[in-house]
Amino acid sequence: MTKPIPMAAIKEMVVEVTHLSTNSGIEFLQDLDMAQPVVMEYLHYLEDKSLIENDTSVFSRIEYRYVYLITVVMLKMLVSSHRWFDEVTWDDINATIREVQPFATELLRNPAALPDLVEQLTEGHAEPELLRFLVEATQKRLDDKPNLPPIRVKYRPTAFLIFYTILTAVLNKEET
Repeated sequence: MTKPIPMAAIKEMVVEVTHLSTNSGIEFLQDLDMAQPVVMEYLHYLEDKSLIENDTSVFSRIEYRYVYLITVVMLKMLVSSHRWFDEVTWDDINATIREVQPFATELLRNPAALPDLVEQLTEGHAEPELLRFLVEATQKRLDDKPNLPPIRVKYRPTAFLIFYTILTAVLNKEET
């Protein structure tokens, strides 16, 4: 079993990803597209669709880019920590969505409880610090633009659910 990723390593990865050269960034995204095409398709699908049924609004372009950036940080962290497993399929994504539905329902019922709900998730989770990082990423910017809010308050639960779904789908491949 792989040791959980420490927060210091996650913060180092944020700096690394936000400062990738254009060529390195393109190369890494191409590697992600090849290694996990469905995860990347799912992320692109959410660019102009809502994760939440009956919600026709979507992230702004800036918010979506930020969600994409944080997802790339998460995936790059998993790659560098040797938590990279078989390719995630659409069946895996759909199964994960069903698996996290009780959590999602509770979160959407009480969005302000996001930090507390995630603290409960961290108990026994394979990557507790990564979960904490993902909540933090929905609350404050982790790049060089501190004056811009990362994600509007009403979309923070949705952003976290995207991160959590992708993380859970990838980690579930470890168990199979």
